[in-house]
Parts: sequence; C-alpha cells; structure tokens
Amino acid sequence: GILPAGCGDAATRTYRSQTGEISINAGAPSFHVATPRSEGFSLEAGSTEKGRFADVTLKRHHGVFFVTALGEGGLADASRYLLMHTTHQLATGVEFENEDRSVQLTYGRLPLLVHRGEAQVALARDLGGFRLFALKPDGTRGESIPMRVADGKTSFVLSTAKALAYELVRE
Repeated sequence: GILPAGCGDAATRTYRSQTGEISINAGAPSFHVATPRSEGFSLEAGSTEKGRFADVTLKRHHGVFFVTALGEGGLADASRYLLMHTTHQLATGVEFENEDRSVQLTYGRLPLLVHRGEAQVALARDLGGFRLFALKPDGTRGESIPMRVADGKTSFVLSTAKALAYELVRE
C-alpha cells in the first residue's frame, strides 16, 4: 500500500506518521500533532483529546488548539509559550452557492467573524509563577486569564470571545 506497515488502519480510519508525531482519526474526526516543542489538536465540540503535554476539551464549536514552546527548551521546561485556540471563521458578507459551502461566490470583507468557542485546557506541568495573557490582534498583551494549579497540572479556560492567541510566560 501507500502507507508503511503499522501507520494506518482502514477499518478504524486511524492513521499515524512513522515518527508518531502526527495522528488522524477520520472517524472522530480528529487530528493530533505532538513534538518535543509543540502539540496541537483539531477536534469536534464536546470532545476531549489527551496529548503528551496538553489535554483539551472543546465546550462549544469544533476548533483547533495549539501550544508551542518559545525560546529555549521544549514543552516540559520552557519559560514562555504561545497558545492558539480558534474556531470556524468567515469574512463578513461572504456568499456561497449552496448550504454545504462547497462553492464560494464572494470573498466578503473585514471584519472576520469567528464562532464563539471555549476550550478547557490542562497542561502537564505545574506552572505556578507563570501568567497567561490573552493577546490582542496586534500581538500586545491583553487581560490576564485565571489559571488553576493542582496535582502537577495547570488548567484554564480559553474563549474565542477574548482572544485567538495567548502568551503563557514565567514572571
């Protein structure tokens, strides 16, 4: 076949890269990528994905969650992280030929409209001494997001109503 042995199972519709860093479950549907410096998921509303570093539950619309270590070190020991959580986005006034949106007729205009989404996130690290900031569209820090540290994990809720990108930094 096209895929190397052990990388796919047509019966369960699950696939994994040879390095184990990328996995797809076409039946769920879900997508997961995990490297020493980053981890991300694409998942449906109401579902949970448990990764090596991050566990994520989407409370509302389907979406994408991604965390990456910035600067020195990997996810296990970084002093700064970039996190992103986004849902479906469309330009204002965009038009499609039909309800399944398979043919786009117009591009629309700014502003982009984003479905409101919430992600419950738990990171496998005690991040006491860190602060989580919502990032404004220009990349500057906005409001601080509350975090809870317990049993060696740090948890918080991200909302697309607040931001699509966040900075988690040791202070």
